Amino acid sequence: MPDIGLQGAPEQVSLLKPDLILLGNYSEQQLPQLDAIAPTIVYRETTSTFERLRYIADLFDRSRTAEQWIDRYEESVRRIRRQLADDYIAGERATVYLVLGKNIYVMGQTGFAATVYESLGFRPTESVNQLIINGRPWIQIDYNKITQYGGDRNFVMVPQEEMNVNIPSPLQSLVGMLAPSKVHIVEAGWNYDDPLTRERLLTILPSIFAKDGLTPMLVNEKNKP
Repeated sequence: MPDIGLQGAPEQVSLLKPDLILLGNYSEQQLPQLDAIAPTIVYRETTSTFERLRYIADLFDRSRTAEQWIDRYEESVRRIRRQLADDYIAGERATVYLVLGKNIYVMGQTGFAATVYESLGFRPTESVNQLIINGRPWIQIDYNKITQYGGDRNFVMVPQEEMNVNIPSPLQSLVGMLAPSKVHIVEAGWNYDDPLTRERLLTILPSIFAKDGLTPMLVNEKNKP
């Protein structure tokens, strides 16, 4: 997909010759330029997946189709929760961390965390709940604040290239500091909450829950037997 920048740079959007522009993340100063390229519609990126889907579906007179998708998704959620009934208890407190290089972030109710809280029935910790109340999608934290946000269960998201190597620092340090809570390592590419990602995510949740413990087995290919 062409990269148009974080907020839709007009010069990049213009090259695509769009008939319509939908923006969830935008700069007020750029809106007149974008609207000159094609009719531009903005929506609140901070609203829930279902709210965004219903809003966009209504623009194209596809509200019924959107509701059908929501019904199918919710049925899939009920099915996966029955499947995972022995793996966790709804109402457990959970936190989603994102590790990018040496930087550590705590997610609010967005990205992968939207599925954790909205679909699976986990509760945010008090510190994470405060982020959600304040409308913060995420926050970068220092190492000394890792346990301040930790829950009964913690999901640690890392880039794909770090999934198949020995646990590196700072990931190793983070996992150690979260002991004795359960820790699940998740590929960072799932850190979205659009309908397609959330639907596909349900199919891999069993494998995520199967990878728990204090020392997740991330091993180098050459070290495998």
